[in-house]
Amino acid sequence: MNRPASSKFVPGLPADDDIDTQTNSSTPNSVKIYDGVANCTMNDADTIKNVKIRAKDLAQENLIKKVADYVDGFLRDRLLTFPDDEILSIANEIYHVTDVKYDVFNSDDNLMIRATVLAQIDDNDIMNCLVRFFKERIEFKSQIEDLKRQIA
Repeated sequence: MNRPASSKFVPGLPADDDIDTQTNSSTPNSVKIYDGVANCTMNDADTIKNVKIRAKDLAQENLIKKVADYVDGFLRDRLLTFPDDEILSIANEIYHVTDVKYDVFNSDDNLMIRATVLAQIDDNDIMNCLVRFFKERIEFKSQIEDLKRQIA
């Protein structure tokens, strides 16, 4: 099989699971930037620190949803489908927070804090997760076969 110089063959995968993974993370468009934004209102019993933490957590949840949508599309483009919990697991593993910004403003006589979480993802990280998944699947299959032989 002819493989580009920037990819590597993953040994141990059957022919129908042959995967090429990019090893050069500087490939064009491999790194994407996503943001998550959330607003939280400050109550009388709240501190600014607590509201910032709540806003950041909500913004991060919104960010993960966007990353998960991208991961799902990335996998579907390669004719792969994974359950939603696997996609969320991959999304949680591959994003890297680069910046968190807070804006404070008044809204209807209440203090409002907006958190913006910026993160980047790399397509190569998704491919690494896929490679690990297929390697683990092959290992589990061989363990099952060994157990079947031991039982027989």
